[in-house]
Amino acid sequence: MKRIFSLITSVLCAVITQADTFDLYFHADSLVISQIRTENFGEYSKIKFGNLLSEGLTGFPELPKKNIYVEIPTNAEKISLSAQGLSSEIYPLGHKIYPAQESMTTSLQHEEPGFTPCVDSIYNSSSSYPLNIATIKNVSAIGDEKQIVCIEVNPVIYHPSEKNICLYKHVELNLNYKTTAGRVNKSNVTIRNRTNLPFYEYAIITNRELSNAFSRMIAWLKESGYNAGVVHIEDILNNPDIQGDTISSLYDDAGKLRQYLQYAYRDGGTRYVLLGGNKDIIPIRYGTGRNNTWTYSNDTEALHIPADFYYSELHSNWNLDNDKYLGEPNSSMDYGSELMIGRIQCQSSTEIENYTDKLLRYELNPGNGDYSYLQKAFFSEADQMQRDNEAKSVINEILDIFPDTTLISEYPSYNASNTTYPTGNDIIEVMKQNYGYVSWFNHGNPTAIGAKSNEIGLTPYGMTSVCGNIPWIVQETANGLDSLKNKDYPMIAYSIACTITPYDTYSEEYAPFPNMGQSFTLGKDYGGPALIGNTRVGWVNTTYLVQKKFNSYIRSNSIGMALNLTKLYNNADRHHHAHTVNIIGCPSICIWTATPQHFSATLSPESMLNIGNLHANSNINLRKLKENGDSIMSIPINGSSYNMALNSYENSVVMLNGRNCLPQILPTYLQDITLRGSRYLIVSDMTCGKNVRTGDEGNVTFEQGSTTEIEKSGKLVLGPGTVIKAGATLRVKQSNINF
Repeated sequence: MKRIFSLITSVLCAVITQADTFDLYFHADSLVISQIRTENFGEYSKIKFGNLLSEGLTGFPELPKKNIYVEIPTNAEKISLSAQGLSSEIYPLGHKIYPAQESMTTSLQHEEPGFTPCVDSIYNSSSSYPLNIATIKNVSAIGDEKQIVCIEVNPVIYHPSEKNICLYKHVELNLNYKTTAGRVNKSNVTIRNRTNLPFYEYAIITNRELSNAFSRMIAWLKESGYNAGVVHIEDILNNPDIQGDTISSLYDDAGKLRQYLQYAYRDGGTRYVLLGGNKDIIPIRYGTGRNNTWTYSNDTEALHIPADFYYSELHSNWNLDNDKYLGEPNSSMDYGSELMIGRIQCQSSTEIENYTDKLLRYELNPGNGDYSYLQKAFFSEADQMQRDNEAKSVINEILDIFPDTTLISEYPSYNASNTTYPTGNDIIEVMKQNYGYVSWFNHGNPTAIGAKSNEIGLTPYGMTSVCGNIPWIVQETANGLDSLKNKDYPMIAYSIACTITPYDTYSEEYAPFPNMGQSFTLGKDYGGPALIGNTRVGWVNTTYLVQKKFNSYIRSNSIGMALNLTKLYNNADRHHHAHTVNIIGCPSICIWTATPQHFSATLSPESMLNIGNLHANSNINLRKLKENGDSIMSIPINGSSYNMALNSYENSVVMLNGRNCLPQILPTYLQDITLRGSRYLIVSDMTCGKNVRTGDEGNVTFEQGSTTEIEKSGKLVLGPGTVIKAGATLRVKQSNINF
């Protein structure tokens, strides 16, 4: 890459003009020109180039494209691109280029789209198509640190009047931009420090009624090293400093939530957000995957997409043309998210308790000591996804993480007139063998994924959200997710099936049942803490490519960051998938990608903290208890041993964690502290009293009006000097999670 600079100075600021030059090569031996015959519309030439995606607008020539991504400074402006072909070759064609066709959905109610003929204005034109060898598709901001320019390169140009194509074997790109001193405010958001709303590194947003039910999860997040807390949605919506999404001129509840998140990110260091509540609690923003429509085929809701991407990416104008269709594709759409967002569709404290159990079991003690299941993966496939070997394509790229992988397929074939395997119950029975990662390459609807069907889609059997008479599915016994018995073996799920995680009422026929995302994450003692899937339709030919991209990031990232990177760098119908692929569950979860390693730290009142075996990317997390609250500190550790003076973590819950490391909660010693307010603690052994630490003394006082809940796995000692005043509440329970 060549960088060329010219400097212009003025009295007011410094402006730097910069040019980045790139050379791309496309080898002729990767070009394949084949013939395709349609039933009623004649023959066409089909163009493929290596592993590049061939795509285009419906009815326009389907041609290979390559996206490249270039990092530029966050204060770069006036970005432009020039491209020239330095070497090329002409290939004559016997027929018109095959026109791009409508995608087929991964819905159980899918219809085969009819053939779309050529658009005459393109195919009868004397102009080349496309007009440019390369164009800037969009520019994305990655926080406040850098921007990513997405450049679409067209190595093959079609000349319809000359009946040939030109392959540009050597393309030179020149990316030009100017930088100025200071930071550019991409979102034009005015920061208002006077707002009295709280900000947290990890924010759970829910209503006041449900907030106490998240106390246990907040405790776990704090002890994992996050400054975490609950923000009440009522306070956001009623705050006079929150008017709405000023970028998009959207002043409804969803717009107000986005504005709060803009402030929280820029002013309060917020990075992770869990939206805790169903559609009646947490507002939904709908985006569309196409311009000027919510409808695809005969489904009026197919492109009316519940999209938490609206809350994770904070710069884009979702109402650029001021019509009712929001979040449309346009060159100003930013795919670089600032926040990592997840959502659970809870409406009761019981559901939140169920969810927290799954999260703690997965992160703190997966398999109840039997960790072997974490490197097992399960895939099912059927119909067109089986025809195209999509599941196998994904499996082949993650065998290093999940060497023990099971795939079950429709038998005897994907389109047999009388399939015999698998039923929904068959899938459930295989999943009962316990897997860390599961994935369903099947058609779906909110309450089921198809298991098998005659031909394609006729009389489908399926795995359902719960057992019962589920719409569109042949009724059978024990085919619901609630038939799983994986309480101690929580799993992570990812599916390309249509509409399995909607957090609205997609259709009234499904309303009596929980959707797949709800059941998987909120049902008691089955499923797991996260399901990544579509809130609306997926596409047969491209959605599996999104999962491949996601899988490439899970080795070193949380699922929230992995999905954000996927949406930024995905080339397969990028805009639609940015909207429809969402996380149901906690976005900070890291998928176990290796057998968990153990720490062997010790801590006693007579010694310093000693950690016998450190692992790469590990942390000591201190939740230091103070009179009216907590302070959170996370200290990266490396090396073979680590010692810390006792007074550095006095009155602290100390936990060690790290990538693919089993968390270790060390003994807690409380002394010389008065506890006020409300707090929830997750501890191993805990000792309270005035002489529990060597060389110190002082009572532990639970003050009047305080509420302290202690969840322990070991013993609790309330020694001399422990004072529980009248009106104080102290609740102690043995944890149902072994650690």
